[in-house]
Amino acid sequence: MQIRRFLLKTLVFVIVLVTINRSLGLLFSKGWENPIYFKKREVFLNDYAAHCNTIFYGSSRTYSHIDPVMFDSLNALSALHTDSYMLGTSSVFFNELLYQIDALFKDSRAPKNLKYLFVELDDYLRLTERNLYTPRASYYITPHTIVRFLRTFYADEPNVKSILKQTTYYLSSMVVNFAQSGFGRSKLDQLINPLLEPQEDSWILRRGHFALSIDRPEHRQSGYIERYNALRADTTALQKALDLIKSLDSGINRQSSINPLVLNGYRNLISDFKSRGVHVVVVLPMRNGVDGKLKTLYDALPEGHKIDMSSVATQIPELHTMSQWFDIGHLNIHGVRFYTQSFAQEVQKLNKNLSTQIN
Repeated sequence: MQIRRFLLKTLVFVIVLVTINRSLGLLFSKGWENPIYFKKREVFLNDYAAHCNTIFYGSSRTYSHIDPVMFDSLNALSALHTDSYMLGTSSVFFNELLYQIDALFKDSRAPKNLKYLFVELDDYLRLTERNLYTPRASYYITPHTIVRFLRTFYADEPNVKSILKQTTYYLSSMVVNFAQSGFGRSKLDQLINPLLEPQEDSWILRRGHFALSIDRPEHRQSGYIERYNALRADTTALQKALDLIKSLDSGINRQSSINPLVLNGYRNLISDFKSRGVHVVVVLPMRNGVDGKLKTLYDALPEGHKIDMSSVATQIPELHTMSQWFDIGHLNIHGVRFYTQSFAQEVQKLNKNLSTQIN
């Protein structure tokens, strides 16, 4: 009886929150849930989409690690023409990433001459109390995405208790987010010192690229300072992260289990855009959260459609020093130069191999 009552309450909770979310979407201006993401997308669609032929999607490990302007300049030197834009958003989840891509290409202003679509590899599905606040978790809550989320999560961990807990977190994020952005944010601004908040324009630099630097005013917040200082305090953290990637590359600690719906999600993305004449490349970035499961997922992707930047980046001597890192998971404005240069070289090699296969 208690289980039935709990399931009934959860069902009512889901229905009410989805209804609220969709209703608020009609009442308030588009993008109230995540103004930074929507502004970036609108800038892209209005000013860049007509001539852009390359798009990047992913998390902060994409939009803060790859400078599109530098990337295009390096490609021009090798006779590879790219006109790129960064559409990555903070802490993007796998299901959110698919939603963002799908939503962009449903817009009539979407790029018509796209050649490359670079997508960050990630199989992260779970919300916790710690990341529930993130200002991105509600705008893509629809009946369709909820079903996809549950199916994907169930394939990863078929546990009823975990599914119910994640569903509650997933939908509760909309309520939390309402108080932290858009309409709700304007009310909270009266209680927050505006000097502690980043300027909105600072998030839309160099075609969507956002360089991390402790010297920038928007990084003088306690959260950033703590992460920055934590890396400086632990002189072994960076080497441990590099050693972990190398051990995974050598076959140590590899896991064979793969979430089939995540794998099929990337495969379907590749095949769908191939029919449109767009080459999708899945990128495993340099990150401290690489594990055997993620590496195994990468290995299962088709050749010619993937780049392992976690392995490539460990071979760059400059990135073995903390002076190139903002925190344990992100490069700073100096390290980005080496990472972008290496990434451009990998793309050029990939393009050359594709051209050879066609010819």
